[in-house]
Amino acid sequence: MCFSAENGKFLWQAVHEKLPGKEAEDWPFTGLPTTPCVYGDLVYYVSNRAELVCRAVQDGKLVWILDMKKDLGVQPFQASAGSPLVVGDLVFVGTGNSLDAKTSKVKNPQAPSFVAVERKSGKLAWKDNSPGNKIVWGSWGSLPIPPWTDGLRLCFPERMAGFIPSIRPAENRFGSSTASLMRSRWRRERNRPTSSCRPRRCSRGTASLFPWGADPDTNDKGCLWAVDARKDGDVTSSAELWRIPGDAFGLSISSVAVQDGLVYAVEQQGFLNCVDLETGKVVWKHDFLSSLHGAPLIADEKIFVLNGDGEVFVLQAGREKKILAKNDKFKHLESGSLVVANGVLYFTGRSETSGAGKLYAVAGGK
Repeated sequence: MCFSAENGKFLWQAVHEKLPGKEAEDWPFTGLPTTPCVYGDLVYYVSNRAELVCRAVQDGKLVWILDMKKDLGVQPFQASAGSPLVVGDLVFVGTGNSLDAKTSKVKNPQAPSFVAVERKSGKLAWKDNSPGNKIVWGSWGSLPIPPWTDGLRLCFPERMAGFIPSIRPAENRFGSSTASLMRSRWRRERNRPTSSCRPRRCSRGTASLFPWGADPDTNDKGCLWAVDARKDGDVTSSAELWRIPGDAFGLSISSVAVQDGLVYAVEQQGFLNCVDLETGKVVWKHDFLSSLHGAPLIADEKIFVLNGDGEVFVLQAGREKKILAKNDKFKHLESGSLVVANGVLYFTGRSETSGAGKLYAVAGGK
């Protein structure tokens, strides 16, 4: 859906039918879980049907669509959740190729896990099927990490055997991966290699990558890593900068935020961690006494967090923990991420009476 940022007026929507009779591929209670990417006058997103879609921002008119399931043989599992990123004239996205629910095997290991598509035409520029038949569950990736200053490099997060590839788009080839690093840690903490691995925000100063490992559907431990993603080849034994093991860091499905040498990472149990970027030592930790599923947001030298009780907290960013404000006046908020644009904070919730979805826009003094 598209709304006016000025007054919340509904402008247009695009509707995608559920995959018929395919609950294993398109879960009944899941809509479009991917983040759209707006570039100029076009918006790119992945539908629930494993389609990479390009529409006009102004009116939602369809520009092109790439059906990754039909045209590329991609096998989604439960949901298609690969958020796209535009770099130059290419759109990069993880396809979500996963296991077949009936056989628990990769139905089509030759189908691509990552693709680059021409931004204006939707034509496939290149594809790669790594890691092939080593996918261990579903492949639900967040936004690919944007390039940093020492050379164009993209890191694709996928839930596949602890595999984190980085790509030099101009060369259409993979750089580094940390497959064994992630798998070995999970095997010590778990009995099966079906953990999530989702790289997060990039620090431009150190080109660090922050993956965590855990399955959010279990009660197993989590783990937060910092990995140097600038290296080439198999960097399993050399890329780790530091880690916070599961005894000290719980489950998480959220992005981290990085600013001024500090990493802010949440745990599902309700903790916000402030971690030193260089050393991995926890500077401070705060318990919100509620679940946390959305990523922390840094804006105006402040940290904004929305918890499972529908409370919006504002903390001072920095090495000293300081709670600045708490707003609990909004009812039935979703436990999700916050977005800021032009001095306005946006978040979602539900109507107290009908349960219908609501979109809030909040600014200082309003």
